[in-house]
Amino acid sequence: MKKVLLLAVVLVLSINSCKKEEAGLPEFVIGNWKSQELTLWTQSEGVPSPEGCYTISIKTNGTYVLTFEQYPCGADKYTITGDQIYLSKFDMDPVWGDPPGPQTFSVTWLPGETQMIWTSIGGNAPELTWAKQ
Repeated sequence: MKKVLLLAVVLVLSINSCKKEEAGLPEFVIGNWKSQELTLWTQSEGVPSPEGCYTISIKTNGTYVLTFEQYPCGADKYTITGDQIYLSKFDMDPVWGDPPGPQTFSVTWLPGETQMIWTSIGGNAPELTWAKQ
């Protein structure tokens, strides 16, 4: 009887963990996030490098809005493939005013599912540590 009960508990726990893995990244990135404080490098002469945090609102309809303090940095569509997120517009120098380009990040979850790290793939974007708001 104890073996059957133990087997049932193990089975229920493994099913729950499989469901979480199947849900994947899309389910967990939805929401509002704030990055660590950064000092951005800018090409603008005589303008101090902006300091502050990125904020991003990732929506269920496949769109996002990204800002760095008062500067808009991108608002468009995102795509998730495996553990990567692709933003069609990501402005690393919002002071300069160049049109934002695309950026892909590898996403690593930190324990607790309320923090994640984005590491740039093939770009110069800073590594971003996000906390869910």
